[in-house]
Amino acid sequence: MKPNVSERTVLQYVKLDFQGDWEYLADSFAFRPVGKAADLLVVREGATGILETYWFHVRRRPDPPNGGFFPTDGVVVPREENIVYIPERCAKRENGDLTKCGDARG
Repeated sequence: MKPNVSERTVLQYVKLDFQGDWEYLADSFAFRPVGKAADLLVVREGATGILETYWFHVRRRPDPPNGGFFPTDGVVVPREENIVYIPERCAKRENGDLTKCGDARG
């Protein structure tokens, strides 16, 4: 089985908001949804200095038949950069930081 190679988005980011349940994949700094899909909000600074929020609906790709995973089938956040690699196309974009903090009282 080959890794997903059709859809990719690469963005510099100010903030990442992983919504729903995600799992961390080994030491590759890759994340993938626990279920069939989960949402990711990426806040980046536009050319004019205005923050923009991008929405992604990230699907979980099937595992290879021999086990393991393809890190590029998940969201990759390299350790040394503020770049995020997303195996999807953006669903929508709006001006501003539209992420919201959760209620810490639980």
